[in-house]
Amino acid sequence: RAPDYIKKQTAEQELFILDGEWLTLETPQQGRQQFDLAGYRDLQPLTAALRGLLSGDLALLQRFYTLTLSGSMDAWQLQLVPRDPAAAALIEQITANGHRNRIERLLTVERNGDRSLMTISPH
Repeated sequence: RAPDYIKKQTAEQELFILDGEWLTLETPQQGRQQFDLAGYRDLQPLTAALRGLLSGDLALLQRFYTLTLSGSMDAWQLQLVPRDPAAAALIEQITANGHRNRIERLLTVERNGDRSLMTISPH
Protein backbone atom coordinates (compact mmCIF):
# COMPACT_ATOMS: atom_id res chain seq x y z
CA ARG A 1 0.00 0.00 0.00
CA ALA A 2 2.99 2.30 0.33
CA PRO A 3 3.43 5.15 -0.36
CA ASP A 4 -0.32 5.79 -0.13
CA TYR A 5 -0.47 4.41 3.41
CA ILE A 6 1.85 5.69 6.14
CA LYS A 7 1.32 5.12 9.86
CA LYS A 8 3.30 6.79 12.64
CA GLN A 9 2.80 6.25 16.37
CA THR A 10 4.69 8.37 18.89
CA ALA A 11 5.85 7.61 22.41
CA GLU A 12 3.25 10.17 23.59
CA GLN A 13 0.44 7.93 22.27
CA GLU A 14 -0.20 10.14 19.24
CA LEU A 15 -1.23 8.43 16.02
CA PHE A 16 -0.75 9.75 12.48
CA ILE A 17 -2.20 7.82 9.52
CA LEU A 18 -1.91 8.99 5.94
CA ASP A 19 -4.19 6.82 3.81
CA GLY A 20 -4.65 7.98 0.23
CA GLU A 21 -6.23 11.42 0.41
CA TRP A 22 -7.21 11.10 4.08
CA LEU A 23 -5.19 12.10 7.14
CA THR A 24 -6.17 10.76 10.56
CA LEU A 25 -4.69 12.28 13.72
CA GLU A 26 -5.36 10.87 17.16
CA THR A 27 -4.11 12.35 20.41
CA PRO A 28 -5.06 11.74 24.04
CA GLN A 29 -6.08 15.41 24.36
CA GLN A 30 -8.13 15.86 21.17
CA GLY A 31 -9.22 12.35 20.31
CA ARG A 32 -9.50 11.21 16.71
CA GLN A 33 -9.73 13.73 13.86
CA GLN A 34 -9.97 13.00 10.13
CA PHE A 35 -9.12 15.39 7.31
CA ASP A 36 -9.81 15.13 3.59
CA LEU A 37 -6.53 16.43 2.16
CA ALA A 38 -8.33 17.90 -0.84
CA GLY A 39 -9.69 20.54 1.53
CA TYR A 40 -6.33 21.20 3.22
CA ARG A 41 -3.90 22.28 0.50
CA ASP A 42 -1.45 23.52 3.16
CA LEU A 43 -0.80 19.90 4.16
CA GLN A 44 0.08 18.79 0.61
CA PRO A 45 3.79 19.64 0.80
CA LEU A 46 4.19 17.71 4.07
CA THR A 47 2.41 14.63 2.78
CA ALA A 48 4.34 14.85 -0.50
CA ALA A 49 7.62 14.93 1.42
CA LEU A 50 6.76 11.79 3.35
CA ARG A 51 5.43 9.93 0.34
CA GLY A 52 8.24 11.06 -1.94
CA LEU A 53 11.02 10.25 0.50
CA LEU A 54 9.67 6.86 1.53
CA SER A 55 8.91 5.76 -2.04
CA GLY A 56 11.91 7.37 -3.74
CA ASP A 57 9.67 9.50 -5.98
CA LEU A 58 12.08 12.22 -7.11
CA ALA A 59 9.54 13.91 -9.40
CA LEU A 60 7.08 14.32 -6.52
CA LEU A 61 9.77 15.81 -4.27
CA GLN A 62 10.95 18.21 -6.99
CA ARG A 63 7.39 19.38 -7.60
CA PHE A 64 7.13 20.73 -4.06
CA TYR A 65 10.74 21.31 -2.96
CA THR A 66 14.17 22.53 -3.96
CA LEU A 67 16.50 19.63 -3.13
CA THR A 68 20.12 19.72 -1.96
CA LEU A 69 21.99 16.45 -1.55
CA SER A 70 25.27 16.20 0.37
CA GLY A 71 27.48 13.56 1.96
CA SER A 72 28.32 10.08 0.74
CA MET A 73 26.41 6.83 0.20
CA ASP A 74 27.29 5.80 3.75
CA ALA A 75 26.13 9.07 5.35
CA TRP A 76 23.94 11.24 3.13
CA GLN A 77 21.71 14.23 3.79
CA LEU A 78 18.90 15.55 1.62
CA GLN A 79 17.56 19.01 2.38
CA LEU A 80 14.09 19.96 1.14
CA VAL A 81 13.13 23.64 0.98
CA PRO A 82 9.52 24.40 -0.02
CA ARG A 83 9.01 25.99 -3.45
CA ASP A 84 5.52 27.32 -2.76
CA PRO A 85 5.50 30.62 -0.80
CA ALA A 86 2.50 29.52 1.30
CA ALA A 87 4.30 26.30 2.30
CA ALA A 88 7.54 28.21 2.90
CA ALA A 89 5.67 30.48 5.32
CA LEU A 90 4.99 27.39 7.47
CA ILE A 91 7.96 25.08 6.82
CA GLU A 92 11.54 26.31 6.79
CA GLN A 93 13.00 22.98 5.69
CA ILE A 94 12.86 19.22 5.97
CA THR A 95 16.13 17.31 6.29
CA ALA A 96 16.41 13.59 5.64
CA ASN A 97 19.51 11.70 6.79
CA GLY A 98 20.33 8.18 5.81
CA HIS A 99 22.73 5.39 5.04
CA ARG A 100 22.82 3.82 1.55
CA ASN A 101 19.19 3.18 0.54
CA ARG A 102 17.72 3.69 4.02
CA ILE A 103 16.28 6.84 5.56
CA GLU A 104 17.22 6.98 9.24
CA ARG A 105 15.69 10.27 10.35
CA LEU A 106 13.56 13.17 9.20
CA LEU A 107 13.81 16.58 10.80
CA THR A 108 11.10 19.13 10.04
CA VAL A 109 11.82 22.73 11.02
CA GLU A 110 8.83 25.05 11.01
CA ARG A 111 9.00 28.83 10.64
CA ASN A 112 7.63 29.30 14.16
CA GLY A 113 10.68 27.48 15.56
CA ASP A 114 8.98 24.14 16.22
CA ARG A 115 10.96 21.05 15.29
CA SER A 116 9.78 17.52 14.71
CA LEU A 117 12.26 14.64 14.57
CA MET A 118 11.17 11.27 13.22
CA THR A 119 13.57 8.34 13.62
CA ILE A 120 12.94 5.45 11.26
CA SER A 121 14.08 2.01 12.35
CA PRO A 122 14.45 -0.94 9.96
CA HIS A 123 11.92 -3.03 11.94
